[in-house]
Amino acid sequence: MQSVSPLLEHQILARALRAKSIVRLVGVSRSFALGHTTVHALKDISVEIGQGEMVAIWGPSGSGKSTLLNMIGLIDHPDAGAIAFDDLDVRSLSDDALSDCRNRKIGFVFQNFNLIPVMSALENVMLPLQLQLQGMADAVARRIAANWLGKVGLGSLMEMRPDRLSGGQRQRVAIARALAIDPILVIADEPTANLDSENSRAVIDLMQRMNKETGVTFIFSTHDQRLLDRVPRHLLLKDGMLAGDGRLGTGD
Repeated sequence: MQSVSPLLEHQILARALRAKSIVRLVGVSRSFALGHTTVHALKDISVEIGQGEMVAIWGPSGSGKSTLLNMIGLIDHPDAGAIAFDDLDVRSLSDDALSDCRNRKIGFVFQNFNLIPVMSALENVMLPLQLQLQGMADAVARRIAANWLGKVGLGSLMEMRPDRLSGGQRQRVAIARALAIDPILVIADEPTANLDSENSRAVIDLMQRMNKETGVTFIFSTHDQRLLDRVPRHLLLKDGMLAGDGRLGTGD
């Protein structure tokens, strides 16, 4: 596959910014040194994701799913190519500006929940508000966190610590935490991998409802067919390359 020329890269990014897509990758590649070898984790990836979409990134282990999520989430930088995120060419941002953009605009949901065990559900959801929106009064953060825990069906359990909650409840706390900062994008890394069928279905239902109610874009990485069957757009990665971009019910 030929690399994207700088002129074409600029033109594609300009169109993406005018269209106000959430994120667009143009010719993105990323490699890592592993001993005496080089691992090409991503190879010339170009893809656009619009506002309000639900997108599943799938493929075999080692296909580049986590690396792609890190690019979309502004956690890592590509070796080649460009990324436009919410009307900004990421290349123009300093590390501090990238961190601020990530903290204010992107919520993260993890396979292992990543809740702080000594904090209650309410305190876990309050934490990003207090860290990312410094100066917010505790009473305001508490009210916002309690509102989101109510929306995910945990209003009566907000004082419980994670070890008193089921896996599905902990993942709902994590979703509330991701949404509490009012992001434009939520990135979920294998969000149903550690859940049984009932809890997996409940979490998928919740994310679909939040997508419809708030308009926030959801991007997942997953091996879970239960999730793939419910998410309308699929990006298939193989050996670091985009091998498919299809939508349910379209025959693509």
